[in-house]
Amino acid sequence: MTKQKKRQKDLWSFFEIVERFFANISNNAWISILILVVLGSILSLYTFDRLLHQNGDNAVYLVLGKSLASGSGYHNIHSSAQTFHSKYPPVYPSFIALTEWLTSGTLITHKIVMVIIYLCTGASIYWAYRIKSNSFALALALLYTVNFWVNDYGHWLMSEIPCLLFIVLSIGFLYRSKLDSLKYIALAGLFAGLAILTRSFAIFLIVSGVVYLLIKNNWKGVFSFAGISLGSLFVWEIIKKVNDVKGSGYIQSILKVNPYRPELGSTSLVDLVSRVYENVIAYFGSVIPSMFLPSIFSDKAVYSMKFGDIHPGLTIVALAISLTLLMGLWKHVREGEWLNGLLLVTGFGILLLWPEVWTTQRFLIPVFPFIAIVGIKGLETLHKFNWGKSLQMLVFIIVLISSVVRMSPGRKNYPIHFLNYLSASKWLQQNSEKDDIIACRKGEFTYLFSGRRSVRYKYTFDDQELIEKLYDDNVKFVIVDQLGFSSTPRYLVPAIQKNQDRFEMVYVTRKPENWVLRFVD
Repeated sequence: MTKQKKRQKDLWSFFEIVERFFANISNNAWISILILVVLGSILSLYTFDRLLHQNGDNAVYLVLGKSLASGSGYHNIHSSAQTFHSKYPPVYPSFIALTEWLTSGTLITHKIVMVIIYLCTGASIYWAYRIKSNSFALALALLYTVNFWVNDYGHWLMSEIPCLLFIVLSIGFLYRSKLDSLKYIALAGLFAGLAILTRSFAIFLIVSGVVYLLIKNNWKGVFSFAGISLGSLFVWEIIKKVNDVKGSGYIQSILKVNPYRPELGSTSLVDLVSRVYENVIAYFGSVIPSMFLPSIFSDKAVYSMKFGDIHPGLTIVALAISLTLLMGLWKHVREGEWLNGLLLVTGFGILLLWPEVWTTQRFLIPVFPFIAIVGIKGLETLHKFNWGKSLQMLVFIIVLISSVVRMSPGRKNYPIHFLNYLSASKWLQQNSEKDDIIACRKGEFTYLFSGRRSVRYKYTFDDQELIEKLYDDNVKFVIVDQLGFSSTPRYLVPAIQKNQDRFEMVYVTRKPENWVLRFVD
């Protein structure tokens, strides 16, 4: 035997030993959960960021939580009209409100609660899928816990991770349901209801659960699961109706060509078909591969690939990952593993209908475990080859390492453009009256930083229409930001330039400049 062949044999033997050791650990539930919690805690401590995410959604959730905690109801207390909030369901803001009541209510305490939810979700994944296989369950839970994107959102004030927690708990009880007992079905329905009241996107779970129970010929379970889960949605719709809310924010956004450019109008059937095609190319060509190999698929590479740039090496890797997923899905179908297949098809199907501007890793998080499952199943096709199991273990380790390598310590400060927006908001806190209304692009941030209520300037090319809306809203100040949102230079800046006599500059930050203008009505 040559030295090279001996080294190869030793290498595969090592992976076989690792595989057996992994299988032994996975058989002990307490040790497995301890490993997941400790590992997740270490990674979270390393990557923990004490600051707000620059995505406005976390500011929205924080404002809504503070509204609930203060007894103001579920209202947009940051806005001038303080209207009832209907876009985001109330479960996650209720977590924030509870944290406000039980703790000091600082940003740090809210983020610690998010980390706890992230850790609980990893443990729940292991529990839910133990019914299939201990080693499979631990492998899936590790792919979740160590994943770069999941860990990243594991401390932001976003609803993806809490939603996934309820989805996984619902799935765990669905797998444990029996024809002669409705106890687990009822619990599955309860958590499905909580999931959809955390993110409306979780409607895919209810559809999948009902079809799964129909396939199992569990008619009592169908009515129990659907009744309890849809009951929560029905209650939420009644609450919105009582508060005179019409339509759904998400549905309206989906039906727009671009939710941030209303002048482009609504989509046609042809537009929707084209959108699905573009999203398939983007997800399988770069976004999904970046979930598994984030250190290889950088943000810059993913962005450029989404817009047609060719990266030969990355494209080959993306094709290999896509092929593995397709093989795993086919293996699912052949084995009659209906629930995960349904979850993947329905959940991913909704994502394909969303505008391309939302085709990001963030929105994949609630369906990531189901994608990972078909990935694991796809790799199991290697078992028929020599050292196939060792090769599967090697790929598994590479995926984990790719996420760990990408992780970095949390930020010490905001980027300069966001710091300047903070500076402009702080200036308003010190130099405006409490009742003054601010027009800006990110009203929730403005409210949190300045304590002043706000409105968003109107997205219109008609400068007089925009000015009239400022007048109707009793606006006193306007912030011209440099946050990178195209709406400010597209709509607000031209209107100001055409009506300079209506605006007085009162404050400007360092470069990149953010301007505060007094609106002269």
